[in-house]
Amino acid sequence: MLPAPRRRPLAPFVLLLLSTLVLATAAIHAQAPPSPPTVDAAADADATDASAEAAPPDDRIVFRVRIDDAQGGGQAEGRAGEFDYREGQYLVATDNVELRYRDLRLRADRLEVDIPTQQVIAEGNVVLDEGPQRLSGDLLDYDLEKRTGRVVNARATIGADYFFSGRVVEKLGDADYRVEDGTFTSCDPESPAWRIQLGSADVTLEGYARIRNARMRFGNVPVFYLPYLLWPAKTTRTSGLLIPKPGYSSRRGAHLGMAYYQTLGRSADATFYADLYSEEYFGGGVEVRYRPSENTVGQIEGYYISEPDDVDIDEFNVPFDPSREPGDPRWKLEWQHVTENLWNHFRGVIDYRDYSDLDFQRDYERDASNQTRAFVYSNAYLSGNIGQHSLNLLVDQRERVLRGDARDIRRQLPEFEYRLRPTRIGNTPIYAEVDTSLHAFRVEVGEETADWQRADIAPNISVPLSTLPWLSVKVDLGGRFTYYSDSFTSGTTELGGNTLERSLGAAGVEIVGPSFSRIFDLNGSRFSKLKHLVEPRIEYAYISDFDEQDEIPTFDEIDRFLPVNGLLFTLTQRFIAKPRPKAPEKDDAASTDADDAEAGEDAEGEAAAAEAALDEGAFEIGSFSISQGYSLDDELPGQRSRDGDLTTDEGPINLQLRINPSRAVSVKADARYNTLFNEFEQYSLSGGVGLGKYNGIGFSYLTRLNAESMNRSSEQARLSTQIGLVPGKLELTTEMSYDLRASELLQQRYFLTWKGSCYTVQLEYRASRLGAGDDQETDRDFRFSLSLKNVGTFLDLTGSAN
Repeated sequence: MLPAPRRRPLAPFVLLLLSTLVLATAAIHAQAPPSPPTVDAAADADATDASAEAAPPDDRIVFRVRIDDAQGGGQAEGRAGEFDYREGQYLVATDNVELRYRDLRLRADRLEVDIPTQQVIAEGNVVLDEGPQRLSGDLLDYDLEKRTGRVVNARATIGADYFFSGRVVEKLGDADYRVEDGTFTSCDPESPAWRIQLGSADVTLEGYARIRNARMRFGNVPVFYLPYLLWPAKTTRTSGLLIPKPGYSSRRGAHLGMAYYQTLGRSADATFYADLYSEEYFGGGVEVRYRPSENTVGQIEGYYISEPDDVDIDEFNVPFDPSREPGDPRWKLEWQHVTENLWNHFRGVIDYRDYSDLDFQRDYERDASNQTRAFVYSNAYLSGNIGQHSLNLLVDQRERVLRGDARDIRRQLPEFEYRLRPTRIGNTPIYAEVDTSLHAFRVEVGEETADWQRADIAPNISVPLSTLPWLSVKVDLGGRFTYYSDSFTSGTTELGGNTLERSLGAAGVEIVGPSFSRIFDLNGSRFSKLKHLVEPRIEYAYISDFDEQDEIPTFDEIDRFLPVNGLLFTLTQRFIAKPRPKAPEKDDAASTDADDAEAGEDAEGEAAAAEAALDEGAFEIGSFSISQGYSLDDELPGQRSRDGDLTTDEGPINLQLRINPSRAVSVKADARYNTLFNEFEQYSLSGGVGLGKYNGIGFSYLTRLNAESMNRSSEQARLSTQIGLVPGKLELTTEMSYDLRASELLQQRYFLTWKGSCYTVQLEYRASRLGAGDDQETDRDFRFSLSLKNVGTFLDLTGSAN
């Protein structure tokens, strides 16, 4: 069953109110007394028992009326200050009347039932509760025989989210109602921040509500007016118009967004959109959702927008896609589909995206990652695991625009992969694994198209020589065989050569340890125990050379295998701490017994107990690792100069430091040191700090430089903050990216958000030079949005500050 649409119709609150009235009056009809009531003296005595000591005594008369089975059965119970009954004539209860029947509760200052005419009148502070629904008013007048009536000055609470009131609500028939001067809100009904007022409405259950004079107000300020509105009034997901969404854009002018929601059975629905702009833009689209089973869900979205013929596509940014012409139609098509537990082992996924041009995301999406993405990626795959076997069938496409008008489109049609995960061979200590794949590739660059196929298999045998807790030794032997249906002709990057077969041998040895650790008891207030772990690691890797590597058409990492013959040394130190628990309250005898038992343990038992105690609730507060490679082949130096005259067998030194003094603070630092030129060639710093529930800081810094020339290729810093100006209410969020090399602020975004009890207001400002040319101004824009509880985004205004 699909959820309701994002922007909800007005009909549900009208329907729920009227449904409450129907259920309530049916229950009152069942309470018509068939026999004289009996005063229950025992119930009066109950008011004086021990449970009543905390409350004042209830001196009201308690009455109980048994209901004939023909009229609903059961028993109605009530209390009143005064009670008068005459068989066949009337039932009158006054002074704080309370009546209960099944899950129905009715309270009023006065309740009167005219038995001959079957007319029920409840007056003064009328409150009718049924489950989570509440209907109250000043007067309830109901005809039990005709099942018609009205509530004066009605107020209703439907669940915890809907509040409705009306001067008069009339029931005209079995499914026909009339509401006069109605008001709806999902705010506090006593002082609503916003409300929708209805002049009058004629409602037919499971039909339509014909609403006249619909007016929305914020406080006492009117926002919009619709003289007539036809709205579905059904208890299930229902088709109908959604709340119109006004807006403004400095580029596209005033905007009115309209939508129509259409159900397509129990498991699918569709929402149709139409967007009108005053600057001659027109947009339309559809979103289809479906969920035919618990394991399958999907969504298809298409959108089209036409632009004026004289639109300036270079007004704000250099376009990613220069082939686009002013006035060209623009569109997007997206399809997401997921099926779980297919044939009990497989998972099927479709993620398809296509755009008329690569600038569509930047112009019509507000997410920064979408705006700056210079490619479009789509894929569909079927994957599954059966025991130690994995299967994957994939088709995908990646599209990007090269300089000029040329597009680079790379497809796999399809890719088939089979993998045998490490599997023990019989009772031997030998483990086997295999990676195999079959690919059909197509690459289109401009007007040129290339097709070729590839088959690859990479078997591997692993033999663990030591499984000691403090020492692990493993040997790997394997290789890779790859077949190409085509290759580059000699000295070119054009296909047309012969088939190509590549055979590579591979071997490796991994030694982890001997590892050393020690647990320390701490006297600090934050941590009770600290474990220090020292773990050395040595890895040897060998991959044979292939003389015809330049003739291989490169598509992915399998094609990029280069010869290796070297060692990698790594030393890691980790610090794991356990927070100090709150001290439990113990009596002296229990403490003495525990102390005696602990004193009797031997050293080995203490170590095991300490290790077990550390595992519970402990986390890593810091680590430091240093690693360096070393080449064993003079033809494969670890580092070399640009001209190749200077080489060394040593690889760069890699350093990594992580610090997590608490679960709310994390800092990571990375650096790479070039030992050939004795200079750092890359370092970065990133992390985050949580300052309570509503505040936090995130940051990152990255720089790359050529150690030989000392020229920086890039140096960027990013900072994000979240500040709770009024905790839980007013929040300021900032995002900034700065190019330190060019001394240029690339992008800054500020979000000021106020979260009310029934609405959210957000003000956004963005200044960006992402994608802008050197001679263009910074793209500046703002956005104001208003979202209403249970309605969705109601107002969305955007504009440019240029």
